[in-house]
Amino acid sequence: MINIFLAYCSKDKTLFATILDNLQPLSKCCEFWYYNQDSDPITMDEIIKTKLPRTDLFVVFITNNSLNSDHIQREIFEAKNLSKEICPIIIDNSITANSDARIPEFINSIYYASPPINAIQIIEDELEKINVLR
Repeated sequence: MINIFLAYCSKDKTLFATILDNLQPLSKCCEFWYYNQDSDPITMDEIIKTKLPRTDLFVVFITNNSLNSDHIQREIFEAKNLSKEICPIIIDNSITANSDARIPEFINSIYYASPPINAIQIIEDELEKINVLR
């Protein structure tokens, strides 16, 4: 099973739920992990200690909300510190990758998913790049 960590801001949960629903065809080969600060029974520290080290692909959904979220910024830096493959996907049309100083400099390839449902194809492509999707 391939482990994919999905980092999103709880303020974007409706949009995230739509993306997650559309990722279900990949559930045959992938397990999706994410932290839901509103309802998760475990803490972010536990997620970082238990899930991130076993993550094959770290996907961060970039929105204005997520760029302003301390939780998301922490998840991004922890993924970097663990040398995880990071797949940043902008799903907010108000964000421009080249001019938004809130996007960490170490994030190089940034994808735009407009509409956000296109994020699914981006994730599939990233899985193929790291040779985990058959």
